[in-house]
Amino acid sequence: MSKRYQVEVLLRPAVELYAAIAMFSLAMLMWLMPSLLMMPEVVAQGSALLLVVLGMSDVRAGLRILRYRRRMQQIPTYRLGLDRLPAMRDKWFLGRGFRWTPIHTQRMLDTYEERYAAFVQVPDNHDRWYRLRQTARHLPVVRSLIESPRSINPFRAPVNASGNPAIHGVGTHLRNVYIDNRSRDGNMLVLGTTGSGKTRAMEVLVAQDIQHSDRDVVIVIDPKGDGDLLRRIYIEAKRAGREEDVSVFHLGFPDASARYNGVGSFSRITEVATRIANQLPREGNSAAFREFSWRFVNVAARALDTLGRRVSYREIQRSIDDIEPLLIEVVEHTIRARPELKALMQKTRASTRDVTREHNGRSLSGYQAYVFAREYASVIDDDLLNDLSAVYKYDKTYYDKLVSSVGPLLEKLTSGKTGELLSPDYLDLEDERDLLDWRDVIRCRGVVYVGLDALTDSTVSAAVGQTMLADLTAVAGSIYKHGVLPDFDVASPRILLHFDEVSELMGDQFVPMVNKCRGAGMQVTAYTQTLQDIEASVGTAAKAEQIIGNFNHLLMMRVRNRETADVLTEQTPMVSVQKIMAVTGANDGDYVGGTVFTSRNEDRISTEQVRMLDASMLMQLPNGHAFALIEGGRLYKMVFPMPLVSRLDPAVPDDVAGMVATMNERGRTEHWTGSDRWWTEVAHGE
Repeated sequence: MSKRYQVEVLLRPAVELYAAIAMFSLAMLMWLMPSLLMMPEVVAQGSALLLVVLGMSDVRAGLRILRYRRRMQQIPTYRLGLDRLPAMRDKWFLGRGFRWTPIHTQRMLDTYEERYAAFVQVPDNHDRWYRLRQTARHLPVVRSLIESPRSINPFRAPVNASGNPAIHGVGTHLRNVYIDNRSRDGNMLVLGTTGSGKTRAMEVLVAQDIQHSDRDVVIVIDPKGDGDLLRRIYIEAKRAGREEDVSVFHLGFPDASARYNGVGSFSRITEVATRIANQLPREGNSAAFREFSWRFVNVAARALDTLGRRVSYREIQRSIDDIEPLLIEVVEHTIRARPELKALMQKTRASTRDVTREHNGRSLSGYQAYVFAREYASVIDDDLLNDLSAVYKYDKTYYDKLVSSVGPLLEKLTSGKTGELLSPDYLDLEDERDLLDWRDVIRCRGVVYVGLDALTDSTVSAAVGQTMLADLTAVAGSIYKHGVLPDFDVASPRILLHFDEVSELMGDQFVPMVNKCRGAGMQVTAYTQTLQDIEASVGTAAKAEQIIGNFNHLLMMRVRNRETADVLTEQTPMVSVQKIMAVTGANDGDYVGGTVFTSRNEDRISTEQVRMLDASMLMQLPNGHAFALIEGGRLYKMVFPMPLVSRLDPAVPDDVAGMVATMNERGRTEHWTGSDRWWTEVAHGE
């Protein structure tokens, strides 16, 4: 079809094929029987060749129309073994698609016209040809063809990927879509509803980071726990020779998981109280109790740090439950460090020797330590003793009320095997589980998978996840301030972070991570479902917009509400689209100059301004398909490859295979095709 016309019409019968048939028939007649047309043989043969060339041009144009119409009714499948990803070190492969331009908006709007409905309507059970094909699929001969993954036949079952195939069908020239690795530090946000393919897309992106970023740190935090994602991390790490760098932390498998102390590493001691208090409610009267809890936790953490003991959730819980032993220990430590204070302590004991009753339900030795701290803290200029004495003097009943909000949280974090995981015993040499520390991970350029088992206990999952983010942010602050980590003699590597279901992890600490950690080499790729999930996590729409504003790249899969879709569509420009209006008129009148009746038929072309991308298109995307707005200016329509397990993939360790099997049994893996055996396909395809 010629491109010189003002209006492009691809949804129509392929009339070029009729012209091609006529030209080929006439060419054959000229070639075989030139005398019938009274033409010299040389002239007839030359004319026949010319008609063949013209016919081939029409065939090409007609086939273009047929292919375009077929794409309107079929959702393409893109299966690819991740060992064959077309990725490069300086580019990040996203998928296969095309750049979305105003012509694609025009084509998409054309599909909504009633006159084109026959060309874009997807066959269903009411279509007789569809029913005939489904009946033929049950024939033994046809079934044998279908069961072969390499077979290509018209009876094969359609892909159950939902969505509107026309959104991808309007693109006629597909190519690989890349993003420059140098621009990834602008962070990327991936939005998509449940089942749209986010986790499988995440699998593709994480695989590339492991394969082509062997000098960088890769950290994946997965709140729900996806077995295939964990398996993919091990496969790609082993393929890249990085299997020794892989660490797994999973709350659902404490016996096989690495141990992690979320409050044991910090740059400033106040970070401990902040990480714990951030998990507490802050609405209404809870805000006051949150501040009291912060103070008590901070005093306990300072005391533990002064005593040279590793801060942990269990140590904090013991100190919060009963501050007296900690006060006594700090006083004794202070006297040992400053022997001249022994006389003051003896004086205190002498003055309280006659006190035989308990003081506020506490022991005499505790009361004596309190008196010493109260009377001499200002003399010896010790703020810690002063704060401990201030906490001690609270009435026990009143104190228990003040810490009533932090107590249940600490109990959840220290109970059972979860407590052993989150409050590790560093002196237990028989425990062979790894100790996860972000500074060590960065020094070793590790690959870390974190499974938070959010479906089992969302409170503990959120607390651990947000603590990890706060810990990572503190590490980034240290790198940003010093340029490198302490005792690290080379420049710190890039830290590539992938957060699935990021709304489960969001809190006050997430804002500085996405808008201030770029200078420390952190690159965040966050995955979530809706804009409202972010708003619910951070509390206000303003904070949600602040977070979204720090993502330079946006990938949006199928969404289910307009507010989320508008995050992308409002960034696209207004474009002009054309509409054809048919006008018919007739006039009759007196006989003048031999004319009694006049009529006219005309097509009028009008233009109107619309958004280049409409929210309804995002709501109709098939599974695994997405729109990508890269660097705020380039809009692509693309499809992620569906990861296939290849026979050439290396085997994963037995303990990891057991975890993967259990995780897949607990929850169904996200499929794009709806087939229960998609993962048995061979990577080298159909």
